[in-house]
Amino acid sequence: MTNLTKLRKERNLTTREMSVIFQVSKSTYNNWETGKSEPSIEKIKQLALFFNVTTDYLLEFSPSVNASIITEKELEIIKVYRLANEEGRNAIELTAKAFAKTTPFTSKSSNNVINVKT
Repeated sequence: MTNLTKLRKERNLTTREMSVIFQVSKSTYNNWETGKSEPSIEKIKQLALFFNVTTDYLLEFSPSVNASIITEKELEIIKVYRLANEEGRNAIELTAKAFAKTTPFTSKSSNNVINVKT
């Protein structure tokens, strides 16, 4: 699953951090990335939610990221980001990256999802 490796590296996460987030051993996670084994359907769903991509993308059936769905909260953050000056945008980016790297993933269903035409 080379897309899994790419997505992990884009987030500056280690394989150890990913194994903790997804509650598997480091060797199990490494096997997913190297193609020696594949995650369960449930783990594939969790990975797709975590990285905001389709399961097809993770399984390398599709080249695209799931950018067609965005929550109301995400839309608000985008609006704030666009209104901020350069210093504010840098602060928002640094904060988001710090939390993306340190906050464990929890699967939550959102009722505030809107579709965005791409």
